[in-house]
Amino acid sequence: MQRLFQPVDIASLILLRIVFGILGFADVFGTWIYYHMMKGAFDTEGFQFKYYGFEWVQPLPEPFMSVLLLSICACAILVMLGKWYRISATLLAFGFTYTYFLEKAHYLNHGYLFCWIAFLMIFLPADRQLSLDVKRPHHSSLGEHARDVNQIEERNKKAFQQRLPFLLTRLNRLLS
Repeated sequence: MQRLFQPVDIASLILLRIVFGILGFADVFGTWIYYHMMKGAFDTEGFQFKYYGFEWVQPLPEPFMSVLLLSICACAILVMLGKWYRISATLLAFGFTYTYFLEKAHYLNHGYLFCWIAFLMIFLPADRQLSLDVKRPHHSSLGEHARDVNQIEERNKKAFQQRLPFLLTRLNRLLS
C-alpha cells in the first residue's frame, strides 16, 4: 500500500505529453490533407456512415471545417509545448473527438484510443515541468506544490484506510 503513495518521476508523463502532441498534430494534419484532396470526404450531400447515437454530428461548412482542423493542429502543438496546457488539451480532446465522430468509414482503432487519452490528458499534471507554462509567473512548478501534494496524499491515504473496511464489508454483503 505504501508503494501507491510514493513520489514518482514525472519524466514519463512529460514524454507522453510531447509524443501525444506530435502524434495528434500528425493525425489531424493528415486529416486536413485528406479533406482537401478528397473533396467529398465530409460531404453532407452524399451518404455517410454514422456512429450509432452520433447521427446528429454533422461536418461544418467550408471554410470552417478547414479552420477547425488547423485549430486542432495548433492545439496539438500547444499540448506538445505545454503552453496553456489545460485549455489546449481540452480543445484538442473535443476537437479530435468531433472529427472522429463525423464519419465511421474513416475509422481507425488508434483514433478511438486517441480520444480516450486526449480526455485523460486534460486531468494529468503534464505541464508541471519542461513546459512553457512553468515560465508563467502565476503557474506553480512541481517543487512549489510538493508540500501541498504530500499533505493531500496523506489525507487521501488516511481517508482510504478508514473507508476500506466499510467498502469491503459492503462488497461482502453484496456478494453473499
